[in-house]
Amino acid sequence: MTLRARGSACVVSLLAVLVVASGALAADPVSVQADGFTFWDGTRIFVASGNVTVRWRDAVVTADTLRYDAEAEVLVFEGNVVYVHGDQELAGARLVYDLNAEEAVFQQLDAILYAEGVDGPMYVRGERVTSKPDQVLIEGGRLTTCECEADRPPAYHFAAREIEIYPGERLIVRGVTFYEHGVPLLYLPYMTLSLRQDASHFDVPQIGYSSRTGWYIKTTYNYVLESGLYGALLLDYFQYLGPGAGVRHTYRHDASGRGTVLVYGVGNADGGVDGTLEWDREWILDRWRLGTSLGYEVSTAQDSVQREEVRAQVQLEQTAGQGTARGQLEYRLATGTDPLERLEGSAQLRRSLGGDWELDVRVEGFEHETPTTPLRRWLGYGAELRQAAPNYTLAVRLEQQVNPDYKDEDKSPNPPWTHVSRLPEITVETRALAGLDLRAGVARLKEEPAGTAAWRGEARLGVPTRTLRLGQRTALTASAALLGRAYSTDDRQLSFETRAGVSHRLAAPLSFSLQHTYRQVWGDTPFRFDSLSPQSTLSARLNWRSARLTAGVSTSYNLLTQSWNMATLNAAARFSPDLSLRAAASYDIETASWQQVVATLDWQPADGWIIRLGGQYNVPKESLERVDAQLEMALPGGWKAGLTAIYSAANNTFPRSEVFIAHDADCRVIRLRYDHERQEVWLEYEITAFPSSRVAVGASQDKLMFEADALSEFLEL
Repeated sequence: MTLRARGSACVVSLLAVLVVASGALAADPVSVQADGFTFWDGTRIFVASGNVTVRWRDAVVTADTLRYDAEAEVLVFEGNVVYVHGDQELAGARLVYDLNAEEAVFQQLDAILYAEGVDGPMYVRGERVTSKPDQVLIEGGRLTTCECEADRPPAYHFAAREIEIYPGERLIVRGVTFYEHGVPLLYLPYMTLSLRQDASHFDVPQIGYSSRTGWYIKTTYNYVLESGLYGALLLDYFQYLGPGAGVRHTYRHDASGRGTVLVYGVGNADGGVDGTLEWDREWILDRWRLGTSLGYEVSTAQDSVQREEVRAQVQLEQTAGQGTARGQLEYRLATGTDPLERLEGSAQLRRSLGGDWELDVRVEGFEHETPTTPLRRWLGYGAELRQAAPNYTLAVRLEQQVNPDYKDEDKSPNPPWTHVSRLPEITVETRALAGLDLRAGVARLKEEPAGTAAWRGEARLGVPTRTLRLGQRTALTASAALLGRAYSTDDRQLSFETRAGVSHRLAAPLSFSLQHTYRQVWGDTPFRFDSLSPQSTLSARLNWRSARLTAGVSTSYNLLTQSWNMATLNAAARFSPDLSLRAAASYDIETASWQQVVATLDWQPADGWIIRLGGQYNVPKESLERVDAQLEMALPGGWKAGLTAIYSAANNTFPRSEVFIAHDADCRVIRLRYDHERQEVWLEYEITAFPSSRVAVGASQDKLMFEADALSEFLEL
């Protein structure tokens, strides 16, 4: 949950009754029930006493007495005051609401609240809560998720001397202390948080070690100015690099957009300074959004500049009732060590032109060059005008398509083709011909880098998948397509594709399926991108499905090469609710030999116990390649212990190996974990009500590690 949601929806919803009372009383009927009433007299005071119940809207307030001073316009609930609205419940000794000042005071407040992102109820207490339309003040606040007996303190809780809330703007906390069994473990004297979406938040100091920086500590102090602007001071220290400092300031955050500036500097190992300067600005106007980003990084030695890099990015988006438009352009230039120059951009426009017509325009480009790699550039674009009528679809297209493998240099440095241009292409698709799929089109094509150019006309007649049931056990499926292409180079290509299958349920748990995929190609094409090859493959699968056993075996045979593909077998057996086995194997039909066998056994002998053992066996090598093991066992007193290990027999190593012992203490978990592979010891503390919350301290031979999520999770409430 974001800060804004937590701050305004959780803390402020706690005081919703205090804020809405005047509006509710003025606008909606109010029902008051009590054992006795004292009506208007000379003092103009209305009193209800004994089992007082007040209802308005969906809210209910109960108390021992209610006094309403019509002259001063003050409502006073006293004695066992309880406010209920939905699943939120507030209780206290006294509630006073001033209708003129729109100020409410709730004394000795106890509340049960539910919030998104929190598993279960939260128990909140405040000695005195004062609410105004633009400010909420909680004095002596406390929060926990542990439900304890009245005479027992909670196992843990957060306490704050004072919490000052300006709804939608900022939250100021004074004197925050975290208690574990009444022992204070963490104290923060002062903290200010923004309640705006995507605004600053609490950051726990990061402590660690790396070979480049040595020991380090990174601290972030977030601030919020009276004007509502906010930011963070970055104060770091590195053993080898020295101090680092900077500021990240948001100078505008309103309906017109947001602007942020970042300045940061830190020493480097060469005796110089590494510096970063960034500026981000967003403009929002009606349905347009414009975002810009500029960045500059420099690395200096004692007497020279080692490296400089400039980054610039522009983004533009527009949303209208008839379509969307978006574009992005990014440029990077680096000099010195690791020089490079890179330019890339993209844009897209989609519009509904009325009736059945739509327009889709897109463009994308890339250019990258370094001293060690040659210049690579590609440009792709396309414009399509489409009419989607009830009986047919007409498309006119201008396009330069980029081979996806060409975009990824590591995947295919030298693909057979890089670009295909369609200038133009016109296609018509329809199913109006007796339910058949008919597509016809003509295009002017050019393929790079070969430079081959030609006109291509094509027609495709397809039969959609048809299913024929022969009784209750057998079903036949079939589909087919005939594709013909003619080129201005006098090349011709004709292909015929079919897919036919049969599935049969042999018995209640046993079924069999067989499918044949066939493609025959005649003629040739002058291009590489639309070249087709013959295919004839027969696939078979046998399945067994019952309550205790699920198994299957499948394989395929290439009729053209007259060769078998690998056969695979898998099975899952449940012997009892607590015991199951999963296994898989591969079999090489050509060599009539087993290849790999994998199996996993799961056993839960008792509540809180998990035993999982698995392995992978290489049959040709007659060797056990891998063993997986997991053990969790419940111990008396809320304790549990376990281990997880993966052993690689090929390398005689443990890619993963760790043991732990943990204690479920009411609504917290304390865990001691040892990672044998990394040689790390971790002590972890987690509040179970806050998902993914954790505070952990770890240590190894050469570094100390600190991770904290639970505190920041709470402080976002």
